[in-house]
Amino acid sequence: MTEKGVRVEFVAEHFTFALGDADPFATFQLHLLGAAAQLERSMIRERQREGIEAAKARGAYTGLALSIPKSSFSDAPMQALRISRIVSTRF
Repeated sequence: MTEKGVRVEFVAEHFTFALGDADPFATFQLHLLGAAAQLERSMIRERQREGIEAAKARGAYTGLALSIPKSSFSDAPMQALRISRIVSTRF
C-alpha cells in the first residue's frame, strides 16, 4: 500500500490500483475509472438541473422556504460598519 495517494481495490476481482505504481497500465486504468466517475456525476447534475427546470415550468418547484422570516433581518449591523468606515459604501 502506498503511503499517500489514491488506492482503489476491487475485492471480488482481485484488482488493486494505486497512484505511483510502477505499472503504467494500472495507472491508466485508475485514471479511466476517475474519468468515468466524473462523467457520471456530470450527467447526474445535468439531469437534476433539467428536472428542476421542468418542475419550475410546471409551477411545482418553488425552492426552499426561509427558516427565518424576512422581517427579522436587519440592516443595522451593516450600517454600523459603514459608519465606522470598516466597510465601503460601494458594493
